[in-house]
Amino acid sequence: MVRERDPDDPCVQLLHPSDRGGEFLALADARMRREADARTDGWSPDEVRTLRTLLARCNEAASAVAEDE
Repeated sequence: MVRERDPDDPCVQLLHPSDRGGEFLALADARMRREADARTDGWSPDEVRTLRTLLARCNEAASAVAEDE
């Protein structure tokens, strides 16, 4: 992990993955995409779009609840 100070707020530290961490995240992302493709194999493009839309709405609602806490 690489840390740097936020130029707009000296009390904040920005975190970035190291090169190794970036590689790990890329591998995890590729695995997640393969699993999602396997789970939706045989679905129509419209069904996949609907799933994406509903998941995005669900994630937005979860973020809103978390911000309220």
